[in-house]
Amino acid sequence: MPIGATSLTYLDGEWDLYSPLADKTNLKATVPGDLITDLSDNGLFNASPLYDTNWIDHADLWNNFNWVYQTMFNYSLADNAVEVLLVFDGVKMGANITLNGFSVGEVLDQFVRYTFDVKSLLVQGENKLSVLFEPGPPLDRVEKRYMGCSGGWDWAPDSPSHTLSKGIWKSVYLATASTLGVITDVVPQVEYIGPYPTTPLTDSENGPWTVGLSFHILAYGPTSAATTINVQTEFAPNTAFPVQIDSAGSYIINVTLDTKNVNLWWPNGCGAQNLYDINITYTDGMHDEITMSRRIGFRAFALVTADDTNPATLQGVEGSGNLTMRFKVNGADIFARGANFVPMEEFEGNANAEAIRYLVKNARDG
Repeated sequence: MPIGATSLTYLDGEWDLYSPLADKTNLKATVPGDLITDLSDNGLFNASPLYDTNWIDHADLWNNFNWVYQTMFNYSLADNAVEVLLVFDGVKMGANITLNGFSVGEVLDQFVRYTFDVKSLLVQGENKLSVLFEPGPPLDRVEKRYMGCSGGWDWAPDSPSHTLSKGIWKSVYLATASTLGVITDVVPQVEYIGPYPTTPLTDSENGPWTVGLSFHILAYGPTSAATTINVQTEFAPNTAFPVQIDSAGSYIINVTLDTKNVNLWWPNGCGAQNLYDINITYTDGMHDEITMSRRIGFRAFALVTADDTNPATLQGVEGSGNLTMRFKVNGADIFARGANFVPMEEFEGNANAEAIRYLVKNARDG
C-alpha cells in the first residue's frame, strides 16, 4: 500500500538504463522490475537468462559493472506543499539515489520503504532521477536483507559468482505533504475479547471485539485545531477522532472501535471469508485531506495443545497429552497440514499476478 498524502505522482513505467563501463547505452528498463529481466528484454543474450548456461556465461554483465536507471519527469509544485517526499517502495538491494545531480541517499534493504525529503531539490518543469547499482551484491552493507532465493536455492539456479538479481522491484512516486504531513502506515489490529469459545461461534452471536487502528504520521509542523481522523465502516458507527500535533516529528495515533455480532471470517471450506472495508479520511477541516482504506476480517484464533472443553483447565497445562495439537478458529476445531509456496519467479520483473492467483485458486479448490 502506498503512503497516504494529499497527492501522489507515480514515476513507474519506462526508464533509461545504461552502463558506460560495460559499453551499454540507450537501453530501456521497466519499473517496477529487475536488472536481469531488463537486460534480457533488450536482447543482450539469446533466449531466457535461465536457458542452458546463460546464467553462468553472462553473469559478469550484471555482476561486475555499474548500472544506472534514469528517468526524466515534469513536476509542478502544489500550492499546499509543505514538503515533497521521494518514495521507493522497494529497491533490491543496495543503490545510490540522485535527483538533479544531488545525492539523495542510499537504499540497502529490499524489504524497507525508503522516503526522502526532496522539495528543495525539485525544479519547476523537467527533473532527472537516477538510481545507481554498484557491481556485485553489497552484502557487507545490506546485512543479507533480500529474498533468500536470489542467490540460488534447490529450485533456483546458482552460479560460481553467486549471482543476485537487483533492481527497482516496487513503485517509485512523489508524495505531497501539506500541513497534515503524510500517513506512512495504518496498522489494524483485530482482537476477540469475548469468553473462550468451546463451541463454534455464529454470525448472529459473537464478540465482543475491538479493532485498534494505529496511524503512523510524519508531521512537518503543527496541525489545525479542527484536524480529525474520520473512520467509516459497516461494523461500527462512523466516528471522528480529534488529532492535535504541535510540532514536526513522527507520531503514532491510536484509536479503538468496538463491535460485536459481525459476519465472521472462516478458513477455506469451513465458511465464508467475510471482510470489511475501513475507509479513513485525515482532514484539517478546511481544504486538505488524505484518504486511505484497509480491509479486515474477524476471527478468533487459538493453537490448542490440551483439553479445552473446560477453559478453566487450560491454565498452566503443558503438552497435548493424548489430544492432537490443533487450531481452533471461531470456536471450531481445524486440523490442517502446512505446505510451502516458493516464489514462481526468481526475477521480480517476470512476476505474473494472474499466474499467482491461478495457483492459489487451485490450492483453494483442490
